[in-house]
Amino acid sequence: MDQVDIPDRNRHQPTDESRYNGTILVVEDDDNVRDVATMMLVDAGYMVITSSNGPQGLEEFRKNPDIHLVFSDIIMPGGMTGIEMARKILEINPRMPILLATGYTEKMLKDRIEDMGNVVCIPKPYDTLKLPGMINDMMRRKTGSASN
Repeated sequence: MDQVDIPDRNRHQPTDESRYNGTILVVEDDDNVRDVATMMLVDAGYMVITSSNGPQGLEEFRKNPDIHLVFSDIIMPGGMTGIEMARKILEINPRMPILLATGYTEKMLKDRIEDMGNVVCIPKPYDTLKLPGMINDMMRRKTGSASN
């Protein structure tokens, strides 16, 4: 019996005409927001792995050692916030760059990440056209090299 490769719905491949490279884990509970972010990142050249909540995102991170950056919402269902997920990821890899996005302006949320190295928080709505470059800058700071 022939084996058929079924593509992983959570993995998105870039085109050959890309400006950036690397693998990004996108964790977002809103399907529309996740799809737009994924499309922008794939169009810019990144490979994207997606998850819809913190526990699933943490599992994807553990399964995929080739992830270069995590981009996550902060407030999500599933029993784990983006901040809690980020703390667990940093326990596994303290140098992992993590970009958190929130629609909430509560200073308390941002205060909770001040002690976390390599974590940046941006407000929603964010500029999707600037997102690929912002991610590239964060990845360059981690590695000390350009990705374009």
